[in-house]
Amino acid sequence: MEAVLATPTYQLTRGGHDRLLARNAFADRLPTILLQRRSKAELSGYYGRVLAANLNQLRPHLLEGRLAGQGLINRDQVEAALRVEHLIWQGGYGELMVLALVESWLQAWKR
Repeated sequence: MEAVLATPTYQLTRGGHDRLLARNAFADRLPTILLQRRSKAELSGYYGRVLAANLNQLRPHLLEGRLAGQGLINRDQVEAALRVEHLIWQGGYGELMVLALVESWLQAWKR
């Protein structure tokens, strides 16, 4: 643990490889595919499917919610981001999920 904490972060990710030090330390025990991958899987596909399946509920939640009502979000940008085409080509799932969570929290707090 002390050796890792004493190692500068730029050495931990040398060559653009995430978790390089850990991979090198366990190279003899890890499958080659793990040693060569550059990052872990992400949840963008999952978030995209969840958002696409719930667009009919999400649109009014965000576009008619308290954040929009107070001018705290750019309603036009959010409306554009909630189009299936935008979700497919531009992504932005994480930001929309966070926005929905903040809106839900705000509505619950105001009650």
